[in-house]
Amino acid sequence: MAFRRVSGARTHNGWSKQKSSKYYKQETGENLSDFLLAKRLERATQLLRESTLHIVDISLMVGYKKPQYFIKLFKEKYGVTPYQFRRNQM
Repeated sequence: MAFRRVSGARTHNGWSKQKSSKYYKQETGENLSDFLLAKRLERATQLLRESTLHIVDISLMVGYKKPQYFIKLFKEKYGVTPYQFRRNQM
């Protein structure tokens, strides 16, 4: 399945975001947005462990324009803020 990036959304063969999302859900049973969220946060945990980048920079690198939103999502998933996560890894 070849994906390409178009204005912030992954599409399959030129499909709309909605059609791509529906297709992904039918094939995997998982929402595409949930999958992308999980992958972004997994990458963030890797960057928190392996780098000294600022939290703001990490949030931007994994696709969040607003660091506050990134921190909120991170805390919902992991129960701690990115800063606390990094501190606990030391």
